[in-house]
Amino acid sequence: MDKLIEFLKQENLYKKEFFDFMEGKIKIVPYDTDLSWFGCFPIVKDDKIVDIRLLVPEIKTEKNLLVNIHEYVHALELFDEIGTVYEERRDEREKKAAYYEKKFLLKENIMTKEESVINYYVLCNKLKNIIRTGWKDWNVRKERLESIAEHIYGVQMLAIAMKSEYEYDIDIMKVIMMLAVHELGETVIGDLTMFQISKEEKEKLEHEAVSKILRGLLDGEEIEKLFLEFDEHKTKESMFAYQCDKLECDLQCKIYGEENLADLNDQERNNTMNHPLVQELLNKGESWSTMWLKFGQTIYPYDENFKAVSNYAIEHNITNKKEKSI
Repeated sequence: MDKLIEFLKQENLYKKEFFDFMEGKIKIVPYDTDLSWFGCFPIVKDDKIVDIRLLVPEIKTEKNLLVNIHEYVHALELFDEIGTVYEERRDEREKKAAYYEKKFLLKENIMTKEESVINYYVLCNKLKNIIRTGWKDWNVRKERLESIAEHIYGVQMLAIAMKSEYEYDIDIMKVIMMLAVHELGETVIGDLTMFQISKEEKEKLEHEAVSKILRGLLDGEEIEKLFLEFDEHKTKESMFAYQCDKLECDLQCKIYGEENLADLNDQERNNTMNHPLVQELLNKGESWSTMWLKFGQTIYPYDENFKAVSNYAIEHNITNKKEKSI
């Protein structure tokens, strides 16, 4: 307990009034009790928080100390809300608790900053080997198909070019950072397309995955805010990034189309072919890549600049162009 108090004081979390309030309300159970039993529990009456209960393990190991840090931070958050209307903000409290867990690990050299960097890097490195699902669905015949990591690179380069040529009033470095992490959840859930899972289901899975991944970084909460901002695409940076994300995929399809890598007669197992808009465009005689570009223009909120680039790709061969002399 002394080590817990010492840590809380170091982090300016210690409040004597909290411990006075919690006297007799903290139950300490044997250190080897199943972890799933532990927790911080608000007592709510007439929709207001009136009391708190804590169930924590006896501190005999660093693991038990981490559990205590986690639950005490939860309780301290609730203590500040005593007398107010209770709001279910467990995810938010979990992130704060995980942040202080991480700080303790670093302070005690149980996990070094170097280890944290390597853990995050190795996890993200998986994206180099996760192939974009769309190309597999369309049976694109190429020995080496685009990975998610390559898509991230491509969409960042597209963002730089779009900002350069159309002079958007945006923070491009924020956009680049946003795009760097926008596929982070796919290290856990893989690349799921709109034809495999609903937007709501994917967002739920992805957000849970990203939240867990970023708990390993001290700046994780700030990075997660960028990820969520991208997903909502309400700010000017996130809206710009979202359009880049979608157009990059369209342009990659155009490149594969110009290389004749997809055969529309070899799509027996491709459920995407059954989409009404896909069928409508193909029945009009559109090529595979032109269909894809027009599909994007129809369902994504492209502004006039993004539509202009998309139309250029429809009307021109964008690969094997002669380099202009400087």
